[in-house]
Amino acid sequence: MKYLYLDQNVYIEALENVTLREKIKSLSSKDVQCVYSPAHIEEIYKVEANEKSQYKDKMKELMVIISESTSNMEILPTASELIIKKERPSQCYSRVKGIDTRERVEQDSKTKFEVDTTNYKRLLNTDKHNSSISNIDPDKIWEFPLIKAVIDDFNENREVIINNHNNSLEVQLLAMISIDKKLPDSFCLQQGNFAVLKSSHKQLEYTIEILFRILNFSGYYAEKSEKTTISGTHDVSHSIYGTKADCFLSTDKRFVKKCQAVYHFLGVNTQIIYSKQDKIEDTIDKIVVNF
Repeated sequence: MKYLYLDQNVYIEALENVTLREKIKSLSSKDVQCVYSPAHIEEIYKVEANEKSQYKDKMKELMVIISESTSNMEILPTASELIIKKERPSQCYSRVKGIDTRERVEQDSKTKFEVDTTNYKRLLNTDKHNSSISNIDPDKIWEFPLIKAVIDDFNENREVIINNHNNSLEVQLLAMISIDKKLPDSFCLQQGNFAVLKSSHKQLEYTIEILFRILNFSGYYAEKSEKTTISGTHDVSHSIYGTKADCFLSTDKRFVKKCQAVYHFLGVNTQIIYSKQDKIEDTIDKIVVNF
């Protein structure tokens, strides 16, 4: 059995595309198991809780599609690693609703967008090579001098960075509800160490978040607006859960390029694939054949 992780945009497409919906549901008969994660449900809650959203009424139907497509098989974090277990999306929704992070995510995303945009726009004005940074292949981007320098700087100053993280208000508040996000003093950004990280969810989560941030900060397929940056925060969550699957399918090209780069850096075996919206069914057929 192979595990297929579908990005939220694929399930949203299935809302209107009945043929796609049926194709996804039929994958289990081909030894392909679709899986969902709390990231899918967090996105649903964000829309459903927004009274102004024009898509609010569609969210219950989207939950049904996810439930039917995955047979309620979910990727969940534990104190050590990611696991796959059976749980109805409605159960996950109850937990997500109980810990409403919308305001924090929105404010944090806006702050990151302002900092990252200011930085890479400054780079565009000072270094002609940065205007074409997004032309670099995902498996080569970590060799780019600017990005190598940022990673080296992080590792050189990791003692201060990790100390600040471990003593942050967010980490302390999470500790009060028995969620441990503290990182070990030995933590660093190390290429090819997914085998180590996959047994420590908090380190995997933090590492992927930092690597995405470095790419955005450097202008590599960076988000172009505050709105997409907020969505990008959920994208990072999807990329973390996606490491548990054999294949990850998305229709967001910017996200796919960055995720491919991050997976390559860490040595994640998950294959992340981009598909145009009108080609999803064909892409799924190719995935099944390659499995």
